[in-house]
Amino acid sequence: MPLIPCIPVSGRRGDLRSGRTEYSKDGFRLLDDVPVKEALTSAYSATDKGDPIAILDADAFRRKFLNADVVKEIRIKGRELWLITYVENVDDVIDGMCGAYDRICIPTHTADDDTFLESADISDSVIPVVFVTKDGIALSGVSIESEKERMSALGFREFLVLNMGDVTLDHRIIADDN
Repeated sequence: MPLIPCIPVSGRRGDLRSGRTEYSKDGFRLLDDVPVKEALTSAYSATDKGDPIAILDADAFRRKFLNADVVKEIRIKGRELWLITYVENVDDVIDGMCGAYDRICIPTHTADDDTFLESADISDSVIPVVFVTKDGIALSGVSIESEKERMSALGFREFLVLNMGDVTLDHRIIADDN
Protein backbone atom coordinates (compact mmCIF):
# COMPACT_ATOMS: atom_id res chain seq x y z
CA MET A 1 0.00 0.00 0.00
CA PRO A 2 1.39 3.45 -0.81
CA LEU A 3 1.99 6.09 1.81
CA ILE A 4 -1.17 7.35 3.51
CA PRO A 5 -1.70 11.12 3.53
CA CYS A 6 -1.26 12.35 7.10
CA ILE A 7 -2.64 15.77 8.02
CA PRO A 8 -1.41 17.34 11.26
CA VAL A 9 -4.21 19.34 12.90
CA SER A 10 -4.04 21.82 15.77
CA GLY A 11 -6.39 24.38 17.27
CA ARG A 12 -9.97 24.80 18.38
CA ARG A 13 -13.45 24.63 16.84
CA GLY A 14 -13.74 27.19 14.07
CA ASP A 15 -9.95 27.69 13.94
CA LEU A 16 -8.40 24.29 13.19
CA ARG A 17 -5.09 24.65 11.36
CA SER A 18 -2.60 22.39 9.61
CA GLY A 19 0.92 22.56 8.23
CA ARG A 20 4.37 21.06 8.48
CA THR A 21 5.30 19.97 12.00
CA GLU A 22 8.25 19.63 14.29
CA TYR A 23 8.39 17.02 17.06
CA SER A 24 10.13 17.37 20.40
CA LYS A 25 9.72 15.60 23.74
CA ASP A 26 6.87 18.04 24.43
CA GLY A 27 4.92 16.95 21.34
CA PHE A 28 4.17 18.35 17.90
CA ARG A 29 4.30 22.02 16.91
CA LEU A 30 2.96 23.40 13.65
CA LEU A 31 5.54 25.30 11.59
CA ASP A 32 3.05 26.56 9.00
CA ASP A 33 -0.44 27.99 9.18
CA VAL A 34 -2.64 26.25 6.59
CA PRO A 35 -6.44 26.09 6.91
CA VAL A 36 -7.51 22.49 7.61
CA LYS A 37 -10.04 22.63 4.78
CA GLU A 38 -7.20 23.34 2.33
CA ALA A 39 -5.12 20.43 3.67
CA LEU A 40 -8.11 18.06 3.52
CA THR A 41 -8.92 19.15 -0.04
CA SER A 42 -5.34 18.47 -1.10
CA ALA A 43 -5.34 14.99 0.50
CA TYR A 44 -8.76 14.22 -0.99
CA SER A 45 -7.51 15.12 -4.47
CA ALA A 46 -4.44 12.90 -4.05
CA THR A 47 -6.46 9.81 -3.07
CA ASP A 48 -9.15 7.58 -4.54
CA LYS A 49 -12.59 6.71 -3.18
CA GLY A 50 -12.27 4.51 -0.09
CA ASP A 51 -8.58 5.31 0.48
CA PRO A 52 -7.55 6.29 4.00
CA ILE A 53 -6.56 9.78 5.08
CA ALA A 54 -4.99 10.09 8.53
CA ILE A 55 -5.49 13.01 10.87
CA LEU A 56 -2.68 13.62 13.37
CA ASP A 57 -4.10 15.30 16.48
CA ALA A 58 -0.99 17.43 17.03
CA ASP A 59 -2.21 19.05 20.27
CA ALA A 60 -2.92 15.72 21.96
CA PHE A 61 0.73 14.78 22.45
CA ARG A 62 1.54 18.00 24.29
CA ARG A 63 -1.65 17.89 26.40
CA LYS A 64 -1.63 14.09 26.86
CA PHE A 65 -5.30 13.75 25.90
CA LEU A 66 -7.17 14.04 22.64
CA ASN A 67 -8.38 17.33 21.21
CA ALA A 68 -12.18 16.86 21.23
CA ASP A 69 -12.56 19.54 18.54
CA VAL A 70 -10.46 17.46 16.14
CA VAL A 71 -12.66 14.44 16.90
CA LYS A 72 -15.93 16.36 16.44
CA GLU A 73 -15.13 18.76 13.60
CA ILE A 74 -13.18 16.80 10.98
CA ARG A 75 -15.35 15.05 8.40
CA ILE A 76 -14.67 13.92 4.85
CA LYS A 77 -16.91 11.90 2.53
CA GLY A 78 -15.74 9.13 0.25
CA ARG A 79 -12.52 8.38 2.12
CA GLU A 80 -11.67 6.40 5.23
CA LEU A 81 -10.68 8.74 8.03
CA TRP A 82 -8.07 7.51 10.53
CA LEU A 83 -7.26 9.35 13.78
CA ILE A 84 -3.77 9.36 15.30
CA THR A 85 -4.05 10.79 18.81
CA TYR A 86 -2.61 10.37 22.28
CA VAL A 87 -3.96 7.06 23.65
CA GLU A 88 -3.05 5.54 26.99
CA ASN A 89 -5.99 3.24 27.73
CA VAL A 90 -9.37 1.91 26.61
CA ASP A 91 -11.17 5.10 27.70
CA ASP A 92 -9.04 7.08 25.23
CA VAL A 93 -9.95 4.66 22.43
CA ILE A 94 -13.66 5.06 23.23
CA ASP A 95 -13.30 8.87 23.24
CA GLY A 96 -11.67 8.75 19.81
CA MET A 97 -14.44 6.55 18.41
CA CYS A 98 -17.01 9.27 19.12
CA GLY A 99 -16.16 11.07 15.88
CA ALA A 100 -16.45 10.19 12.21
CA TYR A 101 -13.26 8.13 12.21
CA ASP A 102 -13.08 4.66 10.70
CA ARG A 103 -9.96 3.71 12.63
CA ILE A 104 -8.17 4.83 15.78
CA CYS A 105 -4.38 4.64 15.56
CA ILE A 106 -2.73 3.93 18.91
CA PRO A 107 0.83 5.25 19.26
CA THR A 108 2.80 2.38 20.78
CA HIS A 109 4.89 4.77 22.88
CA THR A 110 1.85 6.31 24.66
CA ALA A 111 -0.04 3.07 25.44
CA ASP A 112 -0.01 2.10 29.12
CA ASP A 113 1.50 -1.30 28.38
CA ASP A 114 1.47 -4.29 26.05
CA THR A 115 -1.52 -5.76 27.91
CA PHE A 116 -3.58 -2.76 26.84
CA LEU A 117 -2.35 -3.04 23.24
CA GLU A 118 -3.18 -6.75 23.26
CA SER A 119 -6.74 -6.05 24.44
CA ALA A 120 -7.09 -3.25 21.86
CA ASP A 121 -6.62 -5.84 19.10
CA ILE A 122 -10.21 -7.04 19.63
CA SER A 123 -11.49 -4.36 17.26
CA ASP A 124 -10.76 -4.02 13.54
CA SER A 125 -11.04 -0.27 14.11
CA VAL A 126 -7.81 -0.13 16.10
CA ILE A 127 -4.33 -0.16 14.59
CA PRO A 128 -1.01 0.49 16.34
CA VAL A 129 1.30 3.20 15.04
CA VAL A 130 5.05 3.28 15.67
CA PHE A 131 6.59 6.76 15.71
CA VAL A 132 10.08 6.80 14.22
CA THR A 133 12.78 9.44 13.99
CA LYS A 134 14.35 10.62 10.75
CA ASP A 135 16.92 7.86 11.30
CA GLY A 136 14.23 5.15 11.33
CA ILE A 137 14.50 4.34 15.04
CA ALA A 138 11.28 3.98 17.03
CA LEU A 139 10.72 6.34 19.97
CA SER A 140 11.06 3.26 22.17
CA GLY A 141 14.69 3.11 20.99
CA VAL A 142 14.38 -0.14 19.02
CA SER A 143 14.32 -0.89 15.30
CA ILE A 144 11.16 -1.02 13.20
CA GLU A 145 11.79 -4.75 12.74
CA SER A 146 11.73 -5.23 16.55
CA GLU A 147 8.47 -3.29 16.73
CA LYS A 148 7.06 -5.45 13.92
CA GLU A 149 7.90 -8.59 15.91
CA ARG A 150 6.31 -7.08 19.01
CA MET A 151 3.09 -6.18 17.14
CA SER A 152 2.92 -9.68 15.65
CA ALA A 153 3.37 -11.25 19.11
CA LEU A 154 0.50 -9.08 20.38
CA GLY A 155 -1.77 -10.42 17.63
CA PHE A 156 -1.76 -7.51 15.19
CA ARG A 157 -1.58 -8.29 11.47
CA GLU A 158 -0.85 -4.70 10.46
CA PHE A 159 0.62 -1.54 11.89
CA LEU A 160 1.57 1.97 10.81
CA VAL A 161 4.93 3.70 10.83
CA LEU A 162 4.83 7.47 11.29
CA ASN A 163 8.05 9.20 10.26
CA MET A 164 8.16 12.25 12.51
CA GLY A 165 10.68 14.00 10.29
CA ASP A 166 8.31 14.57 7.37
CA VAL A 167 5.05 13.24 8.88
CA THR A 168 4.66 10.45 6.34
CA LEU A 169 2.58 7.41 7.24
CA ASP A 170 3.46 3.95 5.95
CA HIS A 171 0.96 1.06 6.27
CA ARG A 172 2.75 -2.23 6.99
CA ILE A 173 1.20 -5.68 6.77
CA ILE A 174 2.63 -8.40 9.00
CA ALA A 175 2.79 -11.60 6.96
CA ASP A 176 0.79 -14.48 8.38
CA ASP A 177 3.27 -17.32 8.88
CA ASN A 178 0.56 -20.00 9.21
